[in-house]
Amino acid sequence: MTSILSGLQRLARPSKAFILVFAIALAAGCAVTPEQRAAIEPQAIKFAPKEGVLIVKASSNRNIGTFFEKWQELTVFNQSTGEKHSIINRSPPYAGYSLYVGALPAGTYFLSRFGSSAHGYISINSWADLGPKHGRFLIEEGKVTDLGTILYLRPYYPTNTRLYRLAFSRVPFESQNVIASLDPAVAVSARKGALDWLVPIGEETRPRLVKSQVFSMFLNDPHPAETSCIDRGKCAAGQRPATTQEILFGEALGMIARRDSEGRWSWLDTGTLNTILSLHVARDGTLYAGTDQSLILAKSAGADTWTPLPFPLHDASVRFIGEHPDLGGIVVAQDRRNIVVLSCPDLKKPVWTEMRRIPVEMFANPAMDTKADAFMAGDSLVVVTRSVQFTLNVAFHVYDIKRKLWHENPIERYSLAYSPMPDGSIYSMSGANISQNLFVTRDWGKTWEKRDSPNWMGQPVFRDTNKGYGIRIESIPAFDPSKLTNSFWKTADGGRTWTNAGPLPNQSARLIQLPADGNFLLMTYAGQLYLTRDDGVTWKEERSVR
Repeated sequence: MTSILSGLQRLARPSKAFILVFAIALAAGCAVTPEQRAAIEPQAIKFAPKEGVLIVKASSNRNIGTFFEKWQELTVFNQSTGEKHSIINRSPPYAGYSLYVGALPAGTYFLSRFGSSAHGYISINSWADLGPKHGRFLIEEGKVTDLGTILYLRPYYPTNTRLYRLAFSRVPFESQNVIASLDPAVAVSARKGALDWLVPIGEETRPRLVKSQVFSMFLNDPHPAETSCIDRGKCAAGQRPATTQEILFGEALGMIARRDSEGRWSWLDTGTLNTILSLHVARDGTLYAGTDQSLILAKSAGADTWTPLPFPLHDASVRFIGEHPDLGGIVVAQDRRNIVVLSCPDLKKPVWTEMRRIPVEMFANPAMDTKADAFMAGDSLVVVTRSVQFTLNVAFHVYDIKRKLWHENPIERYSLAYSPMPDGSIYSMSGANISQNLFVTRDWGKTWEKRDSPNWMGQPVFRDTNKGYGIRIESIPAFDPSKLTNSFWKTADGGRTWTNAGPLPNQSARLIQLPADGNFLLMTYAGQLYLTRDDGVTWKEERSVR
């Protein structure tokens, strides 16, 4: 936040003051309500005379790093004067989105183009020309114009497009892609005190954004939660949670998707516009959610509001939230230079202690640099740092909570992901698609046991140390992704041998084990969700975003 503010101050002419803190908190989703925003950031907003401020966020529905997700510059065109203005991307280097904030003279504008200047990659400067029909907006003196999020829609990646105004793409080889802007564009009154939300500019007859319609298909791993303590505070103080479990998924626009054991879906709205990156449910039913901009939100069982927790890092992505009886609360966060592990005796009233700081090497493309995965495996916290660029760099950083010792083991092997087995060992599907093997370690990455697997298979899911399941790609179509075929594979001996259990729906992407009964959900790239209750013999469609 500080770096963004200093950059904005440099935009103003030297003789005129320009201070924008509170407006940035609004755009970045750094708080929940105007009152809570006011408690976190200063309330004063001042602009140079005859200027307003534009805020635009650009993102993608594809959840892996590509240079399409990161644009360095936004060009806008002033219809009144004919001048073009450049707004620089001010998002952190590790972020998978672009955040443009800048001062503009008052007037009517439209979005002209986005440009990518990632070194060593293709420069895309004209493909996103939206024109005045799709991108017109108004900059008013002394006010903030927040255009929300412009989404680059990659085909065959699930997104609820009902929330967006569709435009078009001019890239010939990406002709099925579209550009879409989040509806609505919102003008915000810039006055001291709580902000007033005005009617969307030029969209007076359009409905406001209904965030509960979001169904972006599980942007992070499922998190088991005790239904009785999360759902309207049914657990009394000190009561042990019931055994019936639901699963939670962090989604876009601050939403948390919730599926109970009977297959009913509902959503929790955290109030932020950020993607929920991490979730944790405490034994007392308190739900914790982590996002970008160093934001950790807490919601007590039975409460209707979310409370932001103090956090010592600035502009960090909260990748993991957890607890251990011998350590208290644990958070793994990543900023532009480091992956940081912190702990506190009590998550409700956190007093943070830094446990480890892992330097991060930044590579050519800011959208594809080192990222951290973290999970608990028995009495150990495992932090896996991965960087896939011109070289592959993977390292295990393991904290033995009982012995209070850190272990670090580098790994020189390409792997899709790392996951814990029920006995605390860790497994990974490794190698190129044409030659894969399952590897298992019991000593935090020092040594690995090589097991078998079919090629072209993703990271499997294990019910126990022996029973595992995986999705294999059978046929990759040349031009029509809807014809991508898959098969369902099983192992009964911990991945040493595998058998083909039959076909899966086309474009199968991910298996999700349900915690209550051991059944599976199957997610597809086409936005469908299937359920099996007979160990994969039959699949029934449960939800779809198509």
